[in-house]
Amino acid sequence: ELEQKHDEVVALRAKLDEINRGNVNLSKKLCARALNPSSDVLLTVKVFDSLLHDASRATHRFTKILIGLMRKAGWDLGLAANAVHPNVDYAKKGHNQYALLSYVCLGIFHGFDSMNFGMEDGEELVVSNGHGSSDLEDRDGCLKQLLEHVSSNPMDLLGIHPGCKFSRFCEHKYERLIHPSIESSIFVNLEEKEAVLNSWRSLSMFYETFVGMASAVWTLHKLSYAFNPAVEIFQVERGVEFSMIYMEDVTKRLTWPNKGRAKVGFTVLPGFRIGRVVIQSQVYISNFKCTE
Repeated sequence: ELEQKHDEVVALRAKLDEINRGNVNLSKKLCARALNPSSDVLLTVKVFDSLLHDASRATHRFTKILIGLMRKAGWDLGLAANAVHPNVDYAKKGHNQYALLSYVCLGIFHGFDSMNFGMEDGEELVVSNGHGSSDLEDRDGCLKQLLEHVSSNPMDLLGIHPGCKFSRFCEHKYERLIHPSIESSIFVNLEEKEAVLNSWRSLSMFYETFVGMASAVWTLHKLSYAFNPAVEIFQVERGVEFSMIYMEDVTKRLTWPNKGRAKVGFTVLPGFRIGRVVIQSQVYISNFKCTE
């Protein structure tokens, strides 16, 4: 019976992976067919939320692989988590991994509120509150870049156009997220180290997953600046009281009516505002046991 259950689980996981891949392909086909420089077909909350969901899944996949490599290299995940968000009271031992997920999410989304994604410090940043560049030409430019990006495989794109903006974005985010000491540590026992480190076209799952995450966030960024006004990003500070309007408990532990008494330990995934619509930020609740 156990073997039968195991086989069923394996089959269901394979089916889920197939469905997820199908959803990604359908999203790309939707963009390719519906998008043109004057189209507003994609400028809906539903489409943005769908692409945000893709980006969230991509950050989870990359973080899972990163944590696995850190474990293999002998890292103390508790110390690493405490370095990211110090002195957090976790409800369960394994919950410190949410701090590492937060590190990846906040790092990859850093600069999202500027047109150039914060890559060129010398340029004037265009913030996402609608007071920056929001004319039709700029919005159409973002739509065009979005169409060009989703019509190509991101790994192939890096090989064909190594100096393109997306390639520079990958390099910029990789340097921000993966410190040289981290990289040298997690790859210390890999025979293919040099081949992996010297090429974005490496078949390494680590790098492919990173590029997939960068591609999903890059796509979301282009879509956000196609809106008028541009989509606004926000994150919640530590110690702020939990709000059902702006926040979602990433662990799904809190249930009404305790939500209003809980305090935020840290933001895991930023939230977004599209006009008057709020897409909740995912947060970790530090003091789950609330007092009367």
